[in-house]
Amino acid sequence: MVSVDNVYQKVLVLCNKEQRGYITPQEFNRLADRAQLEIFESYFHDMKTAVHKVQNQTEESDEVEMLLEKLSVHRVVNDPITISTSINPGVVDTSTFASTPYRLSSLRMGNQVIEEVTRAELAQLTAHPLTAPTTNRRVFYRTGENAFTVYPAPSDSELATNAAYADYIVAPTTPQWAYVVVHRQPLYNSNLSVDFDLHPSEEEKLVTRILEIAGIVINKPGLAQTASGMIQREVTSENN
Repeated sequence: MVSVDNVYQKVLVLCNKEQRGYITPQEFNRLADRAQLEIFESYFHDMKTAVHKVQNQTEESDEVEMLLEKLSVHRVVNDPITISTSINPGVVDTSTFASTPYRLSSLRMGNQVIEEVTRAELAQLTAHPLTAPTTNRRVFYRTGENAFTVYPAPSDSELATNAAYADYIVAPTTPQWAYVVVHRQPLYNSNLSVDFDLHPSEEEKLVTRILEIAGIVINKPGLAQTASGMIQREVTSENN
């Protein structure tokens, strides 16, 4: 977690230092939510890029390991789920998930990992008896946003002895810098505030991204220039 108050105070200090005006709590909350989502969504793109690079021998500096650590904040594992066996057999009841999946990682029944395929791939698999999925080698496919179907559909007796589980990634909680007004000034309210739902190492990146978005969204161009300079220094530091 990253303190929402720490980030807001740093943003305000940089605004004052650069004489770029003032970002209100309402503006900050809108920018904070967007910045957090952009950083979170960048993990998946960065992961695709990182897996194709030569991995560093030191685990702490391995890009994939670092991304996995950041995503671990959002990972749900071994979440018991329900798979329909009568009406719409094989359909995964996503209402039984503990949280709403942002990205589904895997499904399992007992010790059996259920592989994900596309509908086109399923058609190809079922076209030949040697490749067709079986009760010992099930697959699942997507039928919509957060809608999944297992094939072949399991029976009640199978699920009684082999419970179904899901592993998935959830989206971060919306941050909120809450406050009370004292002498016409907003005073931080820790009881109602919601911290950033990101790895602690992302604090400086949040500050930078909020300043950058502020320069574009709320027409404070000087802040975008300040953020660009900070980003360039971060990139230089990472490459040294």
